[in-house]
Amino acid sequence: MKKIFTFLFVAVLAGFPLYLNLTHQNDQFDHFFKIVIVVLLPLFIFNLIARKYLVFKPYFTSPLNVLNAYKKETFEYELSKDLMFNKLIESVNDSKLNLKQVDSKKGIILATTSLSFASWGENLYITLNQKDNYTEVVLEMTTISQVYDWGRNQANYKSILNQFEESLVI
Repeated sequence: MKKIFTFLFVAVLAGFPLYLNLTHQNDQFDHFFKIVIVVLLPLFIFNLIARKYLVFKPYFTSPLNVLNAYKKETFEYELSKDLMFNKLIESVNDSKLNLKQVDSKKGIILATTSLSFASWGENLYITLNQKDNYTEVVLEMTTISQVYDWGRNQANYKSILNQFEESLVI
């Protein structure tokens, strides 16, 4: 939590001189640029911070959030929810994804990718639902502050599915 406050403090310190500089311009383009900086920059910073917490899952997976590319896949296995949950955590740890949060009571896992030149990062939400004699696994993948995912959501889906399949092989 200390890192978040430090990051916000530095962002405000860096943004304040920029804001002061922009407020002294009278051109219409400068007014548009001010609006973009004042509105979109805090939203972008919020996205980078909030992506690490499960509580913001509805925000990132909402169809109203037009700034994020979203993909949802569902598959089923004839394994118990507890066994699947442990195997999926193991699969995330063995993949290129970073395990951020786990809620074992609700059966939700949050994994992220790091920032790169191609992306601001992606979130992968894994939700397990116990049905009659099988477990339903719902994978929800979303980009962070990117309207198009350039195939990264599909690559993350295949990566975690391959890792999970390999963990089942004895």
